Amino acid sequence: MTEGSRPARCHCASPDESHLPPQDKYNFGQKLFAISALSGTAVIIASGVVMAFHLGSAEVVRSAVMIHKVAVMLALVGIAVHVTMAAILVEERPALWSMIAGQISREHARARSAKWVAELEAKEPRDGAVPATDRARTDSRTKEK
Repeated sequence: MTEGSRPARCHCASPDESHLPPQDKYNFGQKLFAISALSGTAVIIASGVVMAFHLGSAEVVRSAVMIHKVAVMLALVGIAVHVTMAAILVEERPALWSMIAGQISREHARARSAKWVAELEAKEPRDGAVPATDRARTDSRTKEK
């Protein structure tokens, strides 16, 4: 496999992300993790209900126990990998803090989610004026007093 005369290289593990298109608020990996977490939660709940209320035959309940254990194990591994990556990779430490604080610096967001930052900046007023939606809330509070 070559690109022209050079050997092809895998971009998936490259620390150089300049070849990637601008990302939205959540990148593909984050979206994939969220979908797998939601799916896993549904499997854990469904198998837990089958186990708790003994729905079905003994074989069905035994299968639910095994499915439940595997789903919980995968969820714990996913959480461990998620937090470990944020704690170990220096460039992802701001993301670890954002999981706790719920905020991220504009610089980190611009580097990781340029498309999202551009959308936010396009919505910001350039002259320092209060946006119309905020102005309406401010006007209604003023009238109540």
